[in-house]
Amino acid sequence: MTTQTASPELLKKVQSNFIGLDTVYTLADGRKTKRIYLDSTASTLMMGAAHDILESFLDHYANSHSTLHFSAKISTQVYGWAHERILSFLKADPETYTCFFTGSGATAGLNRIARVFRDFRPEKDVAFVSLMEHHSNDLPHRKHAGEVIHIPLDSNTGNQPGCMNLEALENKLQEYQDRINYVAVTGVSNVTGIINPVNDIAKLAHKYGALILIDGAQMAAHLPIQLSGHDDPDCNIDAFVFSGHKTY
Repeated sequence: MTTQTASPELLKKVQSNFIGLDTVYTLADGRKTKRIYLDSTASTLMMGAAHDILESFLDHYANSHSTLHFSAKISTQVYGWAHERILSFLKADPETYTCFFTGSGATAGLNRIARVFRDFRPEKDVAFVSLMEHHSNDLPHRKHAGEVIHIPLDSNTGNQPGCMNLEALENKLQEYQDRINYVAVTGVSNVTGIINPVNDIAKLAHKYGALILIDGAQMAAHLPIQLSGHDDPDCNIDAFVFSGHKTY
């Protein structure tokens, strides 16, 4: 993974583009102050650039999946373009992957995938979930999988402290090889910011015939993502879920 530090001028320009940072609130003691927003892990503020694009599209808004009139054609094209852009952003081969919107954030997407995986392989009734998961990536599997096994995390002295314990994962994969359907794990913890080695986890899951589901709600806005095209195909990700309202 490579990173590049942005210039102070670029960071200042990006920061000034967020809508709502100039909003003034009255404090309990009567003083007035601009708000300080520190809740982007829950939902990010909208950028002015995104607002402007959305507003310009509303001039042409109509029902998609129709070519009966000019506005409908534009809406259909924009809807398809959005799918293509997301697949490109996630580095997902459009010949292999598809993109669909579920509404209600990542919670709805994870719930949908849990049902899809259950119905896709009904003979596989076990799901593995790490102990660091948000309820959104825990409760759907408890509801839809026959049995959920929680995989522990590495201790502070481990090779990857705080991440899913890969040795424990492989032991459980061997134990449940005939029943394991998929492994569900967060890409980045919404509490600690710890980054899981999702491609290593995928490789282990695929080694034992399991699918891999990544909760990317906290990952999509901060890290480069590659679902497919790895030198080792076992490192590819089967399903990735994220929320548009947490990105910017």
